[in-house]
Amino acid sequence: MELIELFCIICFTALCTAIDESGIPKPAIKLNTAWSQVFYTERVELSCTVEGSSEWNITWFRDSKEIQADHVVLSTDGTTLSIPAASVVDAGKYMCEGQHKNRTLTPYKSDELTLKVDEIPVPSVALQTPWSAFFTSESVELKCSMEDSPDLWTYTWYRGGVSLGSEGSDLTISQVRPEHAGQYTCTGQLKGRPVKSEHSKAQSLEVKGIPKPAIKLNTAWSQVFYTERVELSCTVEGSSEWKFTWFRDSKEIKADHVVLSTDGTTLSIPAASVVDAGEYMCKGQHKNRNLTTHNSDELPLTVNEIPVPLVALQTPWPDVFPSEKAEMNCKMQDSPDDWTYTWYRGGQKMAVQEPGVSFGSDGSQLVISSARQEHEGEYNCTGQLKGRAPVTSEHSKPLSLSVYDKKPTPELIQDPGHRKMYAKESIKFSCKVSASSGWEFHWFKDSAKLPNQGENYTIPSASYVNAGAHRCRATRGQEPPFTTDSNTITINVEERPRATVTLLTGWSEVFSADRLDLKCEVHGSEDTWNYTWFGGSEQSPLSFNAKHPVMSKDVNQSHYSCMGNRSSRPLYSQRSEPFKTTNLLLKRRVLLSISGCLFFGIIAVFIGCIVMRITRKPVTSEDKPEEVNLFLTRAELQASDVAPCPLAEYVSDEEKPALTKDAEDIDPVCHESTPLPLSFSEVEAETSETNGGLKSFKY
Repeated sequence: MELIELFCIICFTALCTAIDESGIPKPAIKLNTAWSQVFYTERVELSCTVEGSSEWNITWFRDSKEIQADHVVLSTDGTTLSIPAASVVDAGKYMCEGQHKNRTLTPYKSDELTLKVDEIPVPSVALQTPWSAFFTSESVELKCSMEDSPDLWTYTWYRGGVSLGSEGSDLTISQVRPEHAGQYTCTGQLKGRPVKSEHSKAQSLEVKGIPKPAIKLNTAWSQVFYTERVELSCTVEGSSEWKFTWFRDSKEIKADHVVLSTDGTTLSIPAASVVDAGEYMCKGQHKNRNLTTHNSDELPLTVNEIPVPLVALQTPWPDVFPSEKAEMNCKMQDSPDDWTYTWYRGGQKMAVQEPGVSFGSDGSQLVISSARQEHEGEYNCTGQLKGRAPVTSEHSKPLSLSVYDKKPTPELIQDPGHRKMYAKESIKFSCKVSASSGWEFHWFKDSAKLPNQGENYTIPSASYVNAGAHRCRATRGQEPPFTTDSNTITINVEERPRATVTLLTGWSEVFSADRLDLKCEVHGSEDTWNYTWFGGSEQSPLSFNAKHPVMSKDVNQSHYSCMGNRSSRPLYSQRSEPFKTTNLLLKRRVLLSISGCLFFGIIAVFIGCIVMRITRKPVTSEDKPEEVNLFLTRAELQASDVAPCPLAEYVSDEEKPALTKDAEDIDPVCHESTPLPLSFSEVEAETSETNGGLKSFKY
């Protein structure tokens, strides 16, 4: 029974469906949000309705899968579906299906509605100028925009993450300043919708001060000479987008006299002159922007006249002799090492390989190692700046060099000019070179060099060691010196004749005369001489005769000498050896007194003996002592050698020999024939008998 009822119901339902199928309504699905493009986090609402009826329950499908209410919000009857914050999982094909609340009807699905959920786009910031670095006072414009539908968005600007409070897609800074530099970003806000983008990528904005160009002298040298090429440059560091204007002494330089590069970065002066000297300055103008730099620093440019070198002799004489060395140099007064030099003789350029001539490494020195006649002439030079070929000086003033045809011979002159000289004579030699100057003189005797130097050589007191061949040598220069020898003068030096003193007074006259006569002679010379006598250590002459008397009153004089002099050579003789009188006259008186005393003493003894003989008491023969004979005969006295003559003893100054005991009482006996020895210290006595007296004394 139940099966029958179930079958009846199914049949009825199928029949009803077949009957009413064409009349079941189709739900209509719709996006209630006012925009079709949905972004993340945005609210979305869809609706599903059956036209003319509200008696339907709605079921929602996404991509053919029923949507549960855990992620979305459904109305009670399911007619609306809300997505509070859309995300990627909410994208898809939506469809709804209606189920009648009171009737069992086959549900009918709506059409599909595709929902896209897009990521919120990120705006981009772009400079409206092709440069990112700006200079102060320039205008800056930035633009913020979305790639798609940029007009649906509003924009907010940020610098360094801080909002600038500015909205709009464009940001303009009319006069940029250093504080405007930084990182600029923006965000987008959908108009009328709570959709806000993330920050855009940062746009860097660099703000620089107005640049100051750098001016520089490109030439490798700071000292510029006439006709020399000069180049200056003007640059802005880190940029080549400038063109420059040049000024000299605050006046703009035109290109009619100088050469400017296309952008003015270099200024060239092909041949500098006095008008190019001054204070140079440059100023830059940006090629693409209305921007002018500051003025550069001033660069002074001095254009000097090319100096003229000076030729000077290194040897101190302008004339040379054959084979002599000559040296000269060519120099600039200032910075001479910056130049090279070229030499000219007689206006013709000298060859570098000229025989006998050498030049220094830079040409400043010219050396003639061995002068010849062809080296004579006027020399001058020019200078060229090293590495700067256009700078060549004018010719220096000429320097004249004379070359003699032969070597000079020094003339040796002797004064006095005698070849035979006497000892103690003064001799003066002079060495003369008649040509040129700067000579040094050296003296030689018998090939031995003398220590004397100078033009004159004097022998103040000649002696035998000065005899020989004398010559002089003149030299000058160094390494090696130029030398030339004089003629030779040979001199002989002889000793002067010596004067001698002779005693003219004989010994027989010594006791009777009151003076001694001395005679001065120059032996070995037949010439006539005059004589001068000297006494003791005094140098004042005593007399000027050949003979000189020594008086007994001259007790203070004991040494006498003499010398000869005359008007012809030799003018004077050697002084004689001193003649020592030893106060001869005074001794004569003393000897006479002693002789008298001895005589009277003998007489007194003789008389006393007689008296004693007479008055003496006679004695016996036993007591009588042996008589001693107190008196000697003259023959015994003469035969005895122990009784010297007192006169001879006193005159000779000899010490008496000691008498023996037997000879103590013997009286000395003297007679005229007794020899009288004269013994003087340092005197040799030469005697000869002439009438019983002394002939002469000599040293």
